Amino acid sequence: MEPQTFNESNSPMRRKGRFSKKTLLAAGVVLVLALTVGGYSFYHSYNSDAAKQQRLEAANKALVAEVGKLMILPSGETPVIYQIDDPASLIAQQPFFTGSQKGDWLLVYPQSAKAIIYSEARRLIVNVGPISFNGAANKK
Repeated sequence: MEPQTFNESNSPMRRKGRFSKKTLLAAGVVLVLALTVGGYSFYHSYNSDAAKQQRLEAANKALVAEVGKLMILPSGETPVIYQIDDPASLIAQQPFFTGSQKGDWLLVYPQSAKAIIYSEARRLIVNVGPISFNGAANKK
């Protein structure tokens, strides 16, 4: 039996890579393209009008549920919801807004003629009162 000579090609510890550099580069390019197309697709589906509307409806539903834990709300009616951005000017126009802060929510129930100011940050109802349309109270 002849003695074997040691070289790198027959060493069990050192094995050549299974893929060539061209193959690895091509796989990398395909991976980058797939991630780019996937990210672009996700971005557009997340920012579509339908997705934004769905998120807004879910947020409004959660807000109404949160207020509903603190008081009995008019049943069978969906409120119109506004966020208070400038409480100082609203207070100057209408004393109903006294105590409100920037970021508070105004829930208006037109059929029940009821308005609610809710502070999500403070987790409390700031004010509740009747609303009127065209200067006259709306009575059922």
